[in-house]
Amino acid sequence: MNSSNPDEQDGRVNCNARVATVGERWPVEELESVSLCPACGLHGRTEAHSDLVDRVFRCAPGRWTMYECVHCKSGYLDPRPDSESIGRAYETYYTHRGASDGRLRGRLRRFLRSLSNWYLNARFGVSREPACRIGALGAFFAPGRRGKLEIIGRHLPRPGAGDRLLDVGCGSGEFLAFAYAAGWRAEGVDPDRKAVEVCRAANLEVAHGDLDTVAERGPVYSVITMSHVIEHVHEPRTVLQHCLQLLRPGGVLWLETPNMGAQGRRKYGDDWRGLEPPRHLTIFSREALVAMLKDVGFVNVTDALYRPLCRDLFAKSRAIARGADPYVTPLPEVPLSELAKAELRARINPAVREFITLLAYKPI
Repeated sequence: MNSSNPDEQDGRVNCNARVATVGERWPVEELESVSLCPACGLHGRTEAHSDLVDRVFRCAPGRWTMYECVHCKSGYLDPRPDSESIGRAYETYYTHRGASDGRLRGRLRRFLRSLSNWYLNARFGVSREPACRIGALGAFFAPGRRGKLEIIGRHLPRPGAGDRLLDVGCGSGEFLAFAYAAGWRAEGVDPDRKAVEVCRAANLEVAHGDLDTVAERGPVYSVITMSHVIEHVHEPRTVLQHCLQLLRPGGVLWLETPNMGAQGRRKYGDDWRGLEPPRHLTIFSREALVAMLKDVGFVNVTDALYRPLCRDLFAKSRAIARGADPYVTPLPEVPLSELAKAELRARINPAVREFITLLAYKPI
């Protein structure tokens, strides 16, 4: 459930997966009703989206309704696949699928990569090549670019001796490899057996399962990261409680998830890339996620450094609206004037960004 590409959502792939046929239903006996908002636990809702189908990876059967909580403004599916059957929705799914830019070729591509690598090396302590010294200046004068680079390392601090990191929903392990290169004792956990096999083949330390699998380790981690995971789980509050229990005093939880309050959802409606039914069971509002983190015991909940996302999410949403694959380039163009206004709003107001990206700390 984890995305190693910072500007894309999560996914897995199974080359032998079938495509769900039009009109195919999710088995009724494998559905569960949701009477209370999973984000705030209260009654009261309005219908936000109806007759949703899987138009991103096109493997999950069923038509879905998402409701918006009148209290916390989060969205959730009702009914939804139960925990025993949800795996059917991941028959075709991409852990990371880079958005290549066909305009960048040869020397220019290498130069831009060298600028990024210098910043990443200086900031996180990795050793990527090639690296050009003026990359740090470029990030300084272009804060949006800096935000995109920071997300690659998930805003990690430099590790101290013995510091351990856990990536929940680690997917193929790309971020684990980065964290390991940055000096962390990086560990992962993932429910996808094939993803775990890929990680272990790369000599990464990964457990197969969920947080219950590693709960007995106790408070040993300085950092826990969850990239596009919380929207997939049936019991998000329990997941956050487990994270708190696994962190050392003063440890930090980093998480990112689609935002129910995003400008893209309001603009593109049922076509918004962030919906992704039925894999996204709960889509939080920023207010609701911050409140849940504080309620389970986290403190100093803050937004991570802003990075531009509207161009990517808007373009993918436009592709979905046209019935196209949002991961096949070229994507539809989005007017620059529209993007400029949207990014300005997002920079000023985290509540309308496409993704919620938060840092939350365990009390000392």
